Amino acid sequence: MQKMSIKSIFVLILLVAILLLFPTFVQAADNDKKTYKQTVSGVEINFTYKLNKSDEVVELVCTNPEKIKGEFTIPDKIDGKKVTEIGGSAFEKATGLTSVTIPNTVETIRADAFKNCTSLTEITIPKSVKEGSYWSSMSVGSPVFKGCTNLKKVTLEEGLTIVPQLLLAGLPIEKITIPNTVKTISGEAFKDCAELKEIDLGSGVETIGADAFKNCTSLTEITIPKSVKEGSYW
Repeated sequence: MQKMSIKSIFVLILLVAILLLFPTFVQAADNDKKTYKQTVSGVEINFTYKLNKSDEVVELVCTNPEKIKGEFTIPDKIDGKKVTEIGGSAFEKATGLTSVTIPNTVETIRADAFKNCTSLTEITIPKSVKEGSYWSSMSVGSPVFKGCTNLKKVTLEEGLTIVPQLLLAGLPIEKITIPNTVKTISGEAFKDCAELKEIDLGSGVETIGADAFKNCTSLTEITIPKSVKEGSYW
């Protein structure tokens, strides 16, 4: 029988240790999650969330989105903690959601946050939003409003400084106005907006990312403001 090298034995021990400790890591992650309940028209809407190092609410996710009907307001605080992030798939398949108010505390909206919210018709993106449409800084995600086939009216609040990556990608919007306060339109921000016909880029845009308007096949003309300095990068 061939003897195992010291290196092989070390690797084997390491693998066993990982297998033994992995459930503990998973359990620890689950233990970090907190719960929150919000009652709307007599219906209890449940959430999970975590607190970051700044004691802010992140990864806010609704666990029973199918119970949301009509208008819904996302809280700006939970137990006195500021809500700064809407988690990935947070309201996925909330098909009864017609209107949602995102508070001016939210800075990040993760991938698929409102995926397949097919009754959602309009939304305002608050000026506080800075990041979106990805799961982590190391991996590209998918559009925030993927599958929102009736979301045709989007308002970008004055004071917004960036249109994040993939934020409005794939939406059936026909026109959009970029506030003068926006400095950056990130890559793929409006990708696959095939019905987009009219866009006002405002007067403050300095950077337009790669594929920002890719496959906007109905867009026939656009005016690039003199403020633009950079473009077509990730």
